[in-house]
Amino acid sequence: MRLWKRIMPIGAGVTLAIIAACGEGTGAGQTQQEKREAGQAQTKKEPVEIVFYTNVGDPQESFEYRFGELLRAKFPTYTIKYIQSGQGATLNDLLTNGTKFDIFYATIGNYE
Repeated sequence: MRLWKRIMPIGAGVTLAIIAACGEGTGAGQTQQEKREAGQAQTKKEPVEIVFYTNVGDPQESFEYRFGELLRAKFPTYTIKYIQSGQGATLNDLLTNGTKFDIFYATIGNYE
């Protein structure tokens, strides 16, 4: 038990030193507004496009109603694109052409 009492303060000191070292340069002395502006400046560096692909057959209007409008409201700087499976846009076609998509959207009925 006495060994534990000796080690505990050392362990706490090392932990605090690590936390302090990791926290250096993260905006100490900055106000919340300055930190927020710095974060916004970083997110505005490059445009973000999120591409959804589905083989369900939902039309564009259905996707917009379910997901598209809500995603654009939540992330106004993102470009939301929807690719519906069809002639020339099957999964094999997209993979062959090198068309990239981020999210494959399907319903449970398509997983058999």
